[in-house]
Amino acid sequence: MGHLMLLLFAVLVGLTLRLIVNGQFEMDQFLLILLCSLGAVGILLFEKNQIKRDRNFVPNHSGNQMVTRMSNRLVSSSKQIYDYNKFIGTYRRFYNSSWKRFVAGIMRRPGHWYLNLSFLFSDGEEYIFVGINENKLHGNQKWKVYRGDEEVGLVRTDLSIKNASKLKESLFLEYDHKTYWYRSFGIGSKTEVSVDENTVASGERARGFVYQFTPSHGTEHDAKMLCMVYILFNYQFGQ
Repeated sequence: MGHLMLLLFAVLVGLTLRLIVNGQFEMDQFLLILLCSLGAVGILLFEKNQIKRDRNFVPNHSGNQMVTRMSNRLVSSSKQIYDYNKFIGTYRRFYNSSWKRFVAGIMRRPGHWYLNLSFLFSDGEEYIFVGINENKLHGNQKWKVYRGDEEVGLVRTDLSIKNASKLKESLFLEYDHKTYWYRSFGIGSKTEVSVDENTVASGERARGFVYQFTPSHGTEHDAKMLCMVYILFNYQFGQ
């Protein structure tokens, strides 16, 4: 929504300056200024409501998935993670400078720019995904994964020509001597996670801004990590 706010602000300033330069009142210009102002207020109220709903989210189902709600991918307020109906932790986005926060906010895909995530679980474990060379404006993105102060993994996008030709979104997680492949065919598509061509988990948008992640039997030990990278996947690719 940040780029829409910027556009509305630019139109509002332009109309106001035109009104001042012309030196006369024109009803159509006044109505445009009023509409832009109301539009900006409406966007701000909508975003504020979505941030609150993300922060206070509680799932209303009893399935076997890990669940979260992520509507606003720009702000640094916390979001909830549930395993089945049990609360297990929170996560939030963070920036290394205020101007990077500004740049991310005016882009059409804010999740793609200067993305760093921190996770805090109810068992006391803390994980941080830190972008490597985040000033890089093209090519594959990479994140180091830390558990506390210990580096435990690496995430990297896969922007190969092969994937681009198939409109496929893809990244890899290197963790615990395994390489996990996350892939999806665009917004609204299911995300599959595989190791050695064997599917070990999947994630999808359940409804609205609610996302569910389902680890396969035998991956319980790594389910937390796999879910965190699924969340990063959705931030990065705007799922």
